[in-house]
Amino acid sequence: MRFRSPLLFPLGGLLGFFGSQFWQQLCQEHGISQDGNLEDFATEGGDRKDVFYYQSDDTRYIPRAILIDLEPRVLNSIQTGPYRNIYNPENFYVGKNGMGAANNWGDGYQSGEAVYEDIMEMIDREADGSDSLEVATVMSASTTTLRYPGYMHNDLVSILASLIPTPRCHFLMTAYTPFTGDQVEQAKTVRKTTVLDVMRRLLQPKNRMVSTVPGKKSCYISILNVIQGEVDPTDVHKSLLRIRERKLATFIPWGPASIQVALTKRSPYMPMSHRVSGLMLANHTSIATLFKRILKQYDGMRKRNAFIEGYKKTAPFSENLDEFDEARQVVSDLVSDYEAAEDADYLNPDSGEKPTSADTDRRMAGV
Repeated sequence: MRFRSPLLFPLGGLLGFFGSQFWQQLCQEHGISQDGNLEDFATEGGDRKDVFYYQSDDTRYIPRAILIDLEPRVLNSIQTGPYRNIYNPENFYVGKNGMGAANNWGDGYQSGEAVYEDIMEMIDREADGSDSLEVATVMSASTTTLRYPGYMHNDLVSILASLIPTPRCHFLMTAYTPFTGDQVEQAKTVRKTTVLDVMRRLLQPKNRMVSTVPGKKSCYISILNVIQGEVDPTDVHKSLLRIRERKLATFIPWGPASIQVALTKRSPYMPMSHRVSGLMLANHTSIATLFKRILKQYDGMRKRNAFIEGYKKTAPFSENLDEFDEARQVVSDLVSDYEAAEDADYLNPDSGEKPTSADTDRRMAGV
């Protein structure tokens, strides 16, 4: 059987830190020790460790990961941390001058061109060891259907295909509940978790990982709930009926108004304080308000020419600032696409005028 093999690229300091935490979580969920050896109790769990790991000649489990940063601080902390022995030492890349990009995208782009060949060599070497490569930066809960497989959603393509009906509107938001660390005693709550309780909480804005401001017409384009734990499929059906009866989720008028559900096992090696937990992957038109906010902040800085001189010293902006103008246009058009998706005639553009970026700019004046 050909297994899907995600390859992770934590790029930069912050993602490097989160990538390290991600691998620690996966090691615990799959019963892998800090040195990469399989714990004695983790031999019969029915999980697919080879989705995110491969075995070295000495049978240790090595993450399919390449860690890249132009400055060494975060990667040095990983290489001296408790899980330092699980990584392939050849898959660390630190910029030769160790200076980083100094928060200047132009510097980062210029440095990226200089190290392109070295990094691609690392990627090619790692990719050669995967039968069916999937490249993504995904976190633990969103990959449980890959690592504890069922009948559906066993690869990233099948997960994303149903969530992104149109190519442009591909920005997903997530929600998770119960959002308490099992290892943090003071954060635990004493309550009974049910499928309905989890699915209802996933729809609450306070449990989302992104801050948006839904408007009157804002709606879901698609939803996939990954429910993990002791779940009876009949409880899922009843919960979906209850959510529909209460109209807790508003969907686009031109697509199916249904919540997809993927049931998955949980790690047999980690004690959990909750019987049921859930992750929501959602495509929601209110994400446009986030991009509007970014555009407004950008326009304010551009009006003052803030940081422009630093960018002019780099190759992409040495001759002109067209890249800035083109990038702004792309984001403005994206806002228009999400706003158009809220209308019933979205799939029939000839029946009405599609909002233009100029329309978006006028609306933003009141943001």
